[in-house]
Amino acid sequence: MSFYNSIISPAGDGTDWGGVIDSESLTFVRPEGHWSDNSDQFGYSILMELSSCHEVMLSDLSIEVYFDGVELGSAVMSFGYFEFDDSSMGSVTFNDNDDNGLLSLGDTLVIETNQDHTRISFLIWDDWAEAEVIGGL
Repeated sequence: MSFYNSIISPAGDGTDWGGVIDSESLTFVRPEGHWSDNSDQFGYSILMELSSCHEVMLSDLSIEVYFDGVELGSAVMSFGYFEFDDSSMGSVTFNDNDDNGLLSLGDTLVIETNQDHTRISFLIWDDWAEAEVIGGL
């Protein structure tokens, strides 16, 4: 299948891109999770479990977390844990639950923050393929 996208902003600026999706294309599904109040030093945490994805080596993946579009911090997923550049803002923990070194079904991602959780977003980037894998919140 071929595709072509054209997005026009309210200001009239345009962005265009296209490509091909075939049986060799990687497919990823965003994880599902929910924010909850917690009682430790951070006010909110979100737990997400990966329900479907194309397995990718963790050493090829980076996660970036943003607050209102400004990066709080980033790390290679195989590190498993990192605190944001301002550690008082929170942390990220990735659990490779089957210990296979891959982003795969059943793996979990926990983002903890004491900030307004509705303003947090994240991006998992495949450094090898130079493509977004998962983004959300």
